[in-house]
Amino acid sequence: MNEEYILLSWISNYGYCPRRFYLSAVEGQAPGSNIFMTEGTISHQRVDTPKIERRGSKITVTRLYVNSEKYLIEGICDNVEFNIDDNGANIPFLGEKCFLIPVEYKHGKMRNEKEYDMQLMGQALCLEEMFGTHIEKGYIYYTDAHHRHGVVFSEELRSNTIESVNEMRKIINDQVLLEPKYMKRCPKCAYYEICSPRKKMVSKYMKELWSKI
Repeated sequence: MNEEYILLSWISNYGYCPRRFYLSAVEGQAPGSNIFMTEGTISHQRVDTPKIERRGSKITVTRLYVNSEKYLIEGICDNVEFNIDDNGANIPFLGEKCFLIPVEYKHGKMRNEKEYDMQLMGQALCLEEMFGTHIEKGYIYYTDAHHRHGVVFSEELRSNTIESVNEMRKIINDQVLLEPKYMKRCPKCAYYEICSPRKKMVSKYMKELWSKI
C-alpha cells in the first residue's frame, strides 16, 4: 500500500486538536470562515508570494516547497533564511553554502503553542533531509506583536513530532473515527460549526442515558 504524505499544516491541526486533523485529512472537510481565520489570512499576505531576497550574507526564500521521503511529510515553508557560510550545507538552487533557519508566520499576539513548534519541527525535518544538514532552531513570527519566538529543535520536540506524524498516518490508514471533545479553545477553531463538539457530546450522552432505561 502506498503511504500518504502528511501535510505540514496537518501537523499543526493535530497538535491543536486531533479531531480538527481528522475532519480535514480523513473526512476532507473544508474549514468555515471566522474572524480569527480572516485575520490570519490578512496577516499572512506578506509571505504568500514566492520570492528570493538577498541582503548581505542572508538569503530569504518565501513559500519554499519541502518534503521528506523518510518521514513522508510535505508542505510549504513561509520563510526559510539561508545564511551564507563556508561551513554550511550546499544549496544547489542558490549556488551557496548556508546554515538554514525556517520561519513560520502566525497572526495574533505572541504565545506558546506546541502545535506551532511541531509544524516548524516538521519543516526542519524536511529541510535537513533535502540539504543534508542539521538545523538547531527556527522561529515563529507573530505578526501583531512583530516579534520572533525562538524554537529550539530538541530531541524531545523531534521525537514528539515524528510520533505525532506516525499517529496521524495510522488514523488515515485505519480510518479511525475521532469523536469530538469540547475544549476552551473550541469556539476559536475554524472547524467549530462543522465539528459541533457541544451538540455531539450532548447527543451522545443522551443516547447513552436512554439506552440504560
